[in-house]
Amino acid sequence: FEEIAKVMGMSLTAVKALMFRARENLREKLSGYFRASN
Repeated sequence: FEEIAKVMGMSLTAVKALMFRARENLREKLSGYFRASN
């Protein structure tokens, strides 16, 4: 995450928060596909 923060000019804390929210968002969007396949 350090490299992402440096390239984007953001703090490491901000990058970690964005990545956490991105993973949660992706998990929510993909959960429907996994439920449908069972």
